[in-house]
Amino acid sequence: MTIQEAVLSELESRKGETVSGRVLADQLNVSRTAVWKAIEELRQDGYDIEAAPNRGYRLSPRCDRLSKAAIGAALPDALRERPLYVYDTLESTNQTVRQLALDGAPDGTIVLADHQTGGRGRKGRCFFSPPASGIYISVLLRTVMPAAQAVRITTAASVAVARAIESVTGISVQIKWINDLYLNGRKICGILTDGAINMENGLFEYAVVGIGLNVHTDRLQFPPELRETASSLYAETGVHTDRNVLAAAIIRELDGVWNEQSVSDYMTEYRARSCVLGHRIRVYGGGCDGEEAIALRIDDDGHLIVRLDDGCELTLHSGEITIRPADAQGFTQNVKS
Repeated sequence: MTIQEAVLSELESRKGETVSGRVLADQLNVSRTAVWKAIEELRQDGYDIEAAPNRGYRLSPRCDRLSKAAIGAALPDALRERPLYVYDTLESTNQTVRQLALDGAPDGTIVLADHQTGGRGRKGRCFFSPPASGIYISVLLRTVMPAAQAVRITTAASVAVARAIESVTGISVQIKWINDLYLNGRKICGILTDGAINMENGLFEYAVVGIGLNVHTDRLQFPPELRETASSLYAETGVHTDRNVLAAAIIRELDGVWNEQSVSDYMTEYRARSCVLGHRIRVYGGGCDGEEAIALRIDDDGHLIVRLDDGCELTLHSGEITIRPADAQGFTQNVKS
């Protein structure tokens, strides 16, 4: 860890408090001049650090520039040893994790970016990822699981992110089958699971879970075609959320949901948070072309069971359909194979 990283870690652990340069120097076993230089470098990197004569330094409580030190300070000890990479800009966090996987990165490797230039969602659609406003995070799973059960990974991640948001903000969000989180009828988060499959046995060699969460994004920032359907935590509530704390909560909850003993543990919550069950929907694909149906239930594999108007029940699988609730304008779900 560099002196700059060590100073930032100390300031993050006491965010909003004033810490003297002497205390920082003694704690890190460096000179006060080294501390001063590290503070100046951090300021140049965009950290809002105040200095008061004869008092010391203070990291503004409003500063939430994403950093490994800040996220680590909010993680439990057991998770601080996970490989964690934080970048200002990437083309795609999923793409970066896939490359790390090919290079032998271990299970649990995490990549975050403040900005993505080529973030994508389902069916290759662009995922709007502006700087300094969201959390774009991908996690590597070296899991032994049939590729056909990949939807379980997505449903588990959806529950984990919902739990993280609620634990940090107190705000309860809903899940729109299969991979989107909604607040006040608007999409605030999308989740994309992909990876590499062994063609001989049909098992994942590794999976990558990508999460894009709109935290501070103003509605007018979104492209015109998204302004009626997309939003952010801040736009919906007016409450400022520390992105580092929320990112750490997502990492913690993801770890927790992977370790739950039974699929039904998180699927029960997934169903309870559903904003689709019980609604009329239109089904596209999977043999349907806009037929209306009722969303009946979600099974433990994450498949949606619907009843068409002719009375026939249909199980909808990932990779087969796009659905649009007929009674909720703008709710559109795309599912990638």
